[in-house]
Amino acid sequence: MVVYSLYIINKSGGVIYTYFNQKASPQTKSNANANLSIGSVFHSLFTMATTISPVQNSSGIQVLEANNFTLHCLLTVTGTKFFVITDPSHPDPQALLQQIYELYCDDILKNPFYDLEQPIYRHDKTFVLKLQEMIEK
Repeated sequence: MVVYSLYIINKSGGVIYTYFNQKASPQTKSNANANLSIGSVFHSLFTMATTISPVQNSSGIQVLEANNFTLHCLLTVTGTKFFVITDPSHPDPQALLQQIYELYCDDILKNPFYDLEQPIYRHDKTFVLKLQEMIEK
């Protein structure tokens, strides 16, 4: 039931927040350039999936399953994407994404000093601590 990482991507494909669980994956180094690349690649794949889908108004990539991990994505009404990479045995990543989105709305979007679509800085201690507690629970 491990969460390896979390990405929040704005509607234009920019990574505005990343979280890495160093306890679960200590060999993975948190690298800003790698985070930007991963977020950009996922945004591109998500956009391509919605474009090539034979179904009108496709919701893009929601779940990607591999042997050692699963990737779950939540697309919000504003176009912000939340995706989490978890252990395949995680019981409900979609519910976790919904809780993270609610936390984002309460702690980030209601902050009058936050500029929409801009990176969420680590100094927003309330959000970071609540997020870590939620993920590690």
